[in-house]
Amino acid sequence: MTFVGLVVLWISLTDILYRYVRPSMQKWLVLSGVALAVIGLWSLIDDVRTARAAVPDGDDPDDGHRHDGHGHDEHGPDEHAGHGHRRSRVGWLLLAPLLVAIVVDPAALGAFAVDRASTTRVPTTGDFDLSEHIAAHSFGGQAVDLNILQLYKAAKAPSDLELLSSTPISTEGFLVTDPGGEVLLAQLVVGCCAGDALPVTLALEDIDAAGLEDNTWLRVTGEVDAAATTAREDDPDLVPMPVLRVDSYERIDQPELPYLYPA
Repeated sequence: MTFVGLVVLWISLTDILYRYVRPSMQKWLVLSGVALAVIGLWSLIDDVRTARAAVPDGDDPDDGHRHDGHGHDEHGPDEHAGHGHRRSRVGWLLLAPLLVAIVVDPAALGAFAVDRASTTRVPTTGDFDLSEHIAAHSFGGQAVDLNILQLYKAAKAPSDLELLSSTPISTEGFLVTDPGGEVLLAQLVVGCCAGDALPVTLALEDIDAAGLEDNTWLRVTGEVDAAATTAREDDPDLVPMPVLRVDSYERIDQPELPYLYPA
């Protein structure tokens, strides 16, 4: 248990944390790791004390002799030791998944998770004031930074969709090519942990994706194609996937926070 607590602490105090849970859960993981480590250490100390108390002073539990006829039951010490070793081996097997996670060092979810998802569009919640965002983040005609989830929220309103079609924007994500050959830019939205991740994607127009592999992270600049976006609307409960006319793009490293987190 002490080892498990130390591994949880290690994960929660490094960037590895962000591959599994949202940042706001870090403090709870740190507390859990400390608690597990302390409980495990206390259990180990208690086991050592119990083992020492069970052996009378001057007795050697390994000499193979019974000293008073009452200190040992009909099972010899070697048989008891065998039971203890079996329990110990079972305990170590419980650590196997943690050791695999440390050695393999799994990456954040990517294109594989998008391909296996039941939908690449999710209902959006919460309000997003696109005009206010543009006014606060547009400097000297530069492209406005918007993440993919914000684009979905803005695309709910026809007026915002028109505004997006005339406003240069910049966004980032990893490349995904769908089975039909369409090039998508994707990110994963995480509510609690990677287990509930849902993909959000943009369709990319006018992009030469030759030489770009799936899971390549890109920063893309362009404008939303309002007509092409509206034409994708086939479910009133879902916002249609935004279509982005690409003016330029560049490769980037995977960001420290690889997922998007709804407010």
